[in-house]
Amino acid sequence: MARKYFLFLAALLLAANACSLNKGSIKLEAQVDYKMGGPQPVAQTKFHLFNSELTAVAKGEREKGDSGNKEALESLSDLIMLQFEMPSIRSASTVDYDIQKAMPLLQPYLVQTQETDFKGIATFSNLKPGDYTLLGVTETRGGYAFWMYKTTVKSGD
Repeated sequence: MARKYFLFLAALLLAANACSLNKGSIKLEAQVDYKMGGPQPVAQTKFHLFNSELTAVAKGEREKGDSGNKEALESLSDLIMLQFEMPSIRSASTVDYDIQKAMPLLQPYLVQTQETDFKGIATFSNLKPGDYTLLGVTETRGGYAFWMYKTTVKSGD
């Protein structure tokens, strides 16, 4: 059980830096912390940045009651639940599939998508001040790591 805990423990370091008085950026350094070998960078992984909390998106879609988005809403709900539990029956590819299935609902809130370099670093730049949600998934040695992280970009930071 301890081994599983360390395989899924993911470190996500974020820094909001100002590009100008009205714009900012988020520098992401994604790592997976393994029991043996310590933190390792998460290279060549896509991270999506949204200008809304995904729970608010799901709630709004449920209230609309649009049955045409039922599958996308189910996938989005599955992603939200991953914040609280990481069932071992899922894999990085199935989580990524849920992200893609939920994209029709998320597209209006998508600000940018960036891919990490070989050091696990990605930068989201030219951002307006406000609250954002980062979403990403990657395979690990024994499963996957999932990120759904809320952050704020402030003007003039």
